[in-house]
Amino acid sequence: MNLRNWKTFALVATIAIIFVGLGVVTTRGIETQEIQEELVLAYEKELISSYTSEVEPSILYEGTVVSDDRLYLTLTKQIDVNLTYSFSTNREFRINNSYITRTVLENADEEYGWEKDISNNITQTVREEEQDNVTTLEFDFSYDIREIEEVVEAIEDDTGLNYPKYVIKTEVGIRTLNTTKEGSDVIIDEALSEGVVISWEQWGFKDDKRVGIIEITTSMSRTQETINKEVIVEKKNNKFLKSAMPFTFLVTLFTGAFATRWRYKKDKEVINALSEAQRILRDNHVLESKNMFSGKKQELSNFRDLKNLSDDYYLEIFHTKDQNKDIFYCIDQNVVYFYQTK
Repeated sequence: MNLRNWKTFALVATIAIIFVGLGVVTTRGIETQEIQEELVLAYEKELISSYTSEVEPSILYEGTVVSDDRLYLTLTKQIDVNLTYSFSTNREFRINNSYITRTVLENADEEYGWEKDISNNITQTVREEEQDNVTTLEFDFSYDIREIEEVVEAIEDDTGLNYPKYVIKTEVGIRTLNTTKEGSDVIIDEALSEGVVISWEQWGFKDDKRVGIIEITTSMSRTQETINKEVIVEKKNNKFLKSAMPFTFLVTLFTGAFATRWRYKKDKEVINALSEAQRILRDNHVLESKNMFSGKKQELSNFRDLKNLSDDYYLEIFHTKDQNKDIFYCIDQNVVYFYQTK
């Protein structure tokens, strides 16, 4: 063991303190929060439709109610359409649906076309139901073809023009609101679509009846959507690291100082317990010798003078014992310079 042990401890402790200090400085710039997307609502909306038509008894049809999408104008009396809109969510929300409907009659002429609202000429019923996070709007529309023909004839009489094609359009607008959130309502979905399109193309008249075909088109759709919001999330690992680094620095500083001081005191105690000869042998390069070299001798009062003489003239220092006395000496031109410990 030598006096350099505590210095080694001090060096290691200093390096550790520097690195931990750099860690403190580095972690000060670490972000402890981040912005993430949080799912607010996942929902599915679906619009399905079905329809039937009441027709005149004829050899063509087996009954008076059919579900064909192409009918004959002379045989068709009434068309009934059902549209069902459903909105389902992944969690319990207060959902409010509002709707508007509008039915128009228009001709298909691009240059001289016209449009007339005939919402009062059709029968409409609406039912709403809510169950297990699913809200449903069900629309039933009934179109009396003979009554609508009377509207067409009145317009033709007024204008003096007949057109080969007419279209009946029913638009359904639905707005879905989330009323759970405090404050103003949040629109989740807003849709305006052509729910029903009934078009007829007439080819002429037979026995004062319009001859032609009717085609029915209804909306069908299904979509899935999500609504997210930005939230601030704590980075727990970074937050812990940032808060722990100053404490780690203090612990390292205290431990390094304490360990260095302890090692220094321990080394000092060990050194103080050594005899003078042991300390000389510990700290210097000395060769062992059985007997001191014979010749002219000159005693020195301390080891330092012997060490200086050795350094100045590049002389080896030897160690021997005489009557339990430790003797250190070096030889220069047959003169023995020696120091004997007390």
